[in-house]
Order: sequence, then structure tokens, then C-alpha cells
Amino acid sequence: QPHGSRPPVYIVHGVGGNVVNFYGLSRRVGSDQPVYGIQSQALIANQPALLHLKDMATHYIADIRILQPKGPYHLLGYSFGGSVVLEMAHQLRAAGEEVALVGMIDSRSKDYEEQLAELTPVQAKVNRCVNRFVGNTEKLPWKARLKYIYEKLNTRAIRFACMAAAALHMKHVPAFMRSAYDINYVAVQNYKLLPYDGKLVLFRASYQGEAEGDYDLGWNAIFKQGVEIHDLPGDHE
Repeated sequence: QPHGSRPPVYIVHGVGGNVVNFYGLSRRVGSDQPVYGIQSQALIANQPALLHLKDMATHYIADIRILQPKGPYHLLGYSFGGSVVLEMAHQLRAAGEEVALVGMIDSRSKDYEEQLAELTPVQAKVNRCVNRFVGNTEKLPWKARLKYIYEKLNTRAIRFACMAAAALHMKHVPAFMRSAYDINYVAVQNYKLLPYDGKLVLFRASYQGEAEGDYDLGWNAIFKQGVEIHDLPGDHE
């Protein structure tokens, strides 16, 4: 939604990489509020994909500065994108730019995810995986089911390859290894959260699943000026 006189909001993708799910939001913020979606660089066809979150943030800053060379910048990240906008804010401030908004849509810090994993019983994790598999395949013919399993094994192999590449300090992975979900998953796992001297505006889904950790989704320890939370009905999706 490129029109309007207000400062633009830049929304960074979730772990899957796409921005189509922000279309409804962009229609509802009003005709005077420009909104731009930042799609995952790992979805660019026939190009190597950046593997580290810091490099992704640098890449996205270069994109938004084509549209807006100077701040103040208004950044909003969905899920995985929350960690990206935090890193973008760090880099923009280091470059002397003003960041007027660091916002997140139901993003969880890595520390929170680890806390949640400890709270979730092993049986519940197994049940969740089984239910997902059954839900995705129960109406498929056997050929399609086998294809689904093959694709899952293939993307998991890509994830392990990305983990190995990151451990070897490789900057990119080749185009044939592009799986946005797995690249972004590895990137956030390897990213070190650093304190930010500012405030977070967190739009939090009211339903967080069976096991719930900290109400601030783990961000209060990172943002020195606190977390302003807006609860919204619904779940993460």
C-alpha cells in the first residue's frame, strides 16, 4: 500500500519468507498509511541465499533506503521477522539513523522458545508432530503421501546442510539449497540477541497454545525501555 502522507511502515516476513499474509493488514490501516512488505531474500529465484540474520538485516536496510534514504524508520516484524527488525534497528542506530518504531507481531525471543520447549512435555511434542502429519496427509492418495514424505526429508536435509554451512562461517548457500523456512530457522538459531536501548511495541496473540511462558514473550530483558503489549484475539497464524 504505497500511498499516503504518513511515514511508511516496513513489515518483515516470518520464517516462511512470504509477505502475502500482510495484504489484509495493508488494506485496513487506512489510505494515508504506506505499508511495504519485505519478502525473504531466500525466495529470490536462481540466486544464492544469505545464511546469517545480520547479513539479512543489512540487505533489507539497503532495500528500504532505496524508498526512504533517511529516518525516522518504522519497523514491524512478524514472528521470525521480530528478531530481524531488532537487528535492523541496531544497525540503523549504529549508522546514526533514528528508529521511531520497533514493533513485532507475535514474535517470540529465542530465550522464550527455549523456555517453552522445557515446559512442553515430550509426549505433547510427539503428539503435535503426529497430528500435523496426519492432518496434512490423511486425505491424500498414497502416491501423494509418499511425495509429501520425500519433500519433508529433502527440506530437513537442506536444514542440516544449512546448519553445517553456518558452522563453517559460510555467508551464502547456493540456489539449489534454497528453502526459505530452513534458512531462516537456522539464521535465528545462530543469532545472538543484544540489549536495545529503546522500547518494543508487541502485538501479542491472546492464544499462545497449551504451554505459556512469559507474558512479554521473552523480550523485556532485551528492551531497556520496556515492552508495550497490545493483546489481539486469535492465535499465531
